[in-house]
Amino acid sequence: MRSLPRLLLASSLLFPSAAHAAPVQVSSTEALIAAIQGAKAGDEIILADGAYAISQNISCSADGTAEAPIVVRAATPLGAALSFDAVEGFKVLGKHWRFEGLSIRGVCASDSDCEHAFHVIGDADHFQMVGCQVRDFNAQLKANAAPDGNGVWRAPDQGLVEGCDLGDDQPRQTSNPVTKLNIDTGDDWVVRGNFIHDFRKDGGNEISYGAAPKDGGIWREVLLREVEGRLDLARVHFAGRVPYPDFCRLMQASRVHAYLTYPFVLGWSLIEAMSMGAAVIGSRTPPVEEVIEDGVNGRLVDFFDVPGWSAALAGALADPEALAPLRLAARRTVEERYALKDCLPRILDLVERT
Repeated sequence: MRSLPRLLLASSLLFPSAAHAAPVQVSSTEALIAAIQGAKAGDEIILADGAYAISQNISCSADGTAEAPIVVRAATPLGAALSFDAVEGFKVLGKHWRFEGLSIRGVCASDSDCEHAFHVIGDADHFQMVGCQVRDFNAQLKANAAPDGNGVWRAPDQGLVEGCDLGDDQPRQTSNPVTKLNIDTGDDWVVRGNFIHDFRKDGGNEISYGAAPKDGGIWREVLLREVEGRLDLARVHFAGRVPYPDFCRLMQASRVHAYLTYPFVLGWSLIEAMSMGAAVIGSRTPPVEEVIEDGVNGRLVDFFDVPGWSAALAGALADPEALAPLRLAARRTVEERYALKDCLPRILDLVERT
């Protein structure tokens, strides 16, 4: 995995901040928890280099101010390595908390038990996460509204996530949402200069991975609202996660397989669909263009060409036999270039040489 460029991490920690009234040096888990529990406006909690194993949620409930925020930072950027075996790492309830240069990892035995590295709740305005590296949580950051003591719902506003490295070392084995930045509610958040990478969910409940919709829910609901009243839902089926043999039968029975993607890592589903003789219409984007040759083993349409997509899909549905040669060519492409017996030796050779 790539690491966040040191220049970005270093520059993110050089931004001017308000003067800190009370530096608090900590070098153990116990001292860190005690410092946060006793924090007050203006405290600067400085973590010495080393490992901090934490098996509880840490509540950050005191309020800082604009002039005197509460800062939790590593003495050396990424030198303090925090490992959480807890549902939530830092539960931020107070205003003006800033976390700088921390290396944080979830180490729960079950992925469902490491939900959030940071959970910013209610009226916790002006939260800042700067120059941190956060690994192996279902959501590295969760921000959402909560009712105050009078039952009035409050949301955390004006947060900042900058210069952070956010990713996972392996797919998350959970049915919970996997969303690296899950900022559900709150206004005027700034998210910039981050490296968000290597994350995937291997669990079902039809919630995918990435950033969740701002107003909650799932993307399928958001997109269906966009076409409400213009779509016959009796003819739309969401198969969800299905056993692999059923997936194969779906590909074989389909008249057309639409593969619409921004430039991104090529999905295994495209190669699988081609191997089963599906008629593929793909977006004219890298690396799809490395596999599909327009008019030879599939069709390519510009990503933003809505009329072009409509025409290509409608044509494939109306006259499936016209794409029969492309189906056969798609199967040959996979047999000749992507068969396991050919790919595996090349991969092993690459690994051994590097």
